Amino acid sequence: MQQSKRTDLILEHVKKHKHATIQELVDITSSSPATIRRDVNRLADSGFVFRERGGISFGRAISRQPTTAEKQAENLGVKKAIAHAALGHIKDGMTVFLDAGTTNFELATLLIERHDVTVITTDLRIAYHLSEAGNNQVIIAGGNIDNCSQSVIGAYSEHLLDNIIPDICFCTCSAFDSSNGVTSPTQEKAVLKRKLATLGKMNILLTDSSKFNCVATHKIAPLGTYDLLISDTELPAKAHEGLEDMVPLELVEAVVAAD
Repeated sequence: MQQSKRTDLILEHVKKHKHATIQELVDITSSSPATIRRDVNRLADSGFVFRERGGISFGRAISRQPTTAEKQAENLGVKKAIAHAALGHIKDGMTVFLDAGTTNFELATLLIERHDVTVITTDLRIAYHLSEAGNNQVIIAGGNIDNCSQSVIGAYSEHLLDNIIPDICFCTCSAFDSSNGVTSPTQEKAVLKRKLATLGKMNILLTDSSKFNCVATHKIAPLGTYDLLISDTELPAKAHEGLEDMVPLELVEAVVAAD
């Protein structure tokens, strides 16, 4: 069997069943274990599947919402680079919505370079930081505080979203992949973020490559809902074409801290 045909069968099987053993793949392709291991290694290196003991899986499961402290320390250089790219889309006098998240917090720290921007957010840390800087107007959504993410959720927040149209909405996420789109570990966040995906005149998803091929429980929106996806160059190269068929991509290099 040709490699391309084996690849199609392997991906079709693992997408359907989420997991596959080497022996299962040997059986469905009528190939040797050595051939299947080479195919599996190639697909894993390309970012299409993930290696696990005795086989592969399609997408990493996100079962819980990480805390802000946990997220703040992860991939900081990448988040700064994504934030710099996002800043380039913001002009003085705009109204923007910043979804809760550590990447958007990095964007908020850069907004000192802009003036007369109205920033609407559900993130308590973002609101506090911008109010301290004082060069832009800040509006914070009301509602229940989610202690884990230090952000506001619930019906009051959703009511605000029903009554605003920002120039740009900068969305964030915990997980995304080609098949399931953008997903969230909590239902409350999924409901709110689903509204954000179509909130603005332009809606931009900011997410680093570590979230790719992760799948959480609750669906937010297909990738094609967004006008632009800003991520980093660690996104698997062979995934670019598939993603670009769904949403325009802007990829950035991580910011390296000075010694």
